[in-house]
Amino acid sequence: MSDGGLQGDVLSRDELDALLATLADERDAKDEEARSGVLSRREAAQPGGRARAGLYPALARGVEQWATDQGRRLSSIYQTTIEFHLSQWEETTLGELAETIPPADMMAVLEMGPPRGIGFLWLGRPLLFSLMALSFGARTPKAAAPVARAYTRIERRFYRHQVESLVGPIDEVWADLVPARTRVLTVDGLERLYEDAHDRVLLATFEVRGLAEFGRLRLALPPVAFAPLAGHASRPAPASQEEVTDAVLDTTVSLRVEAGGIDLPLSGLAALKVGQVLPVDAEREGSLIVLVEGRPKFRGQRGSVGGRLAIQITERIER
Repeated sequence: MSDGGLQGDVLSRDELDALLATLADERDAKDEEARSGVLSRREAAQPGGRARAGLYPALARGVEQWATDQGRRLSSIYQTTIEFHLSQWEETTLGELAETIPPADMMAVLEMGPPRGIGFLWLGRPLLFSLMALSFGARTPKAAAPVARAYTRIERRFYRHQVESLVGPIDEVWADLVPARTRVLTVDGLERLYEDAHDRVLLATFEVRGLAEFGRLRLALPPVAFAPLAGHASRPAPASQEEVTDAVLDTTVSLRVEAGGIDLPLSGLAALKVGQVLPVDAEREGSLIVLVEGRPKFRGQRGSVGGRLAIQITERIER
């Protein structure tokens, strides 16, 4: 039986509309919760879940696609499979970001806008040195250099080159969303993060796979540059008809079987004793009534299956 046929047999048009209205109310409640602002750490840490959907969803999808494309580009250059996977999409402060990065590391400072805002791109040391080894002729990615020492002049130049290659196509991510343009200002230490520690950013964290060691990349975007998206940040795309149908058909309803009934005055009810027999009026001899959420929907006949009491549906009750 088709989905449409099942809806027609069990739910009337009014009942289906009421159920859809309930689902819409639940969706609006979730939307309102997402609009409250910053997501909790636990929610933001769930890849692909509510965090990604609730915080600038169109931008998150674009950034994820950009990273996927960069993984393919690097795979083509170095002839080895390199993949970027979005593991976290959250709103945080620059001070909190700085706490997650080793003190000797560097970050690229990006200018984005209009309206003008400052963003950052950080390449984890294992990622940078693995790419550097491949660039200088290694057949397989090599392990990273010690994390404690500062970068050399050559390593800094390579860092900037990688940043410029990554950032080059990034404006295409939000071309249909906002007119923001990006340029690399400098590649330097973490001082800028500490100077503006209370500034908030939209942070995408990527795991980079396919190298000798676990790699990581972080992209911090200034919310001011994406202000036009703020009004639509929490509202998910409208559900398709198929999604609505699936939601309805997955809803659990209660079925009860009624053999018949009897009307008694309160005096008769009060006088009932154990063992007393009550004659029950049924609509049809031997028939049973099937109630769906308390409303009579079907008639059936008593039977058994595997030693258990069962009912065979014989007709629908039209009311």
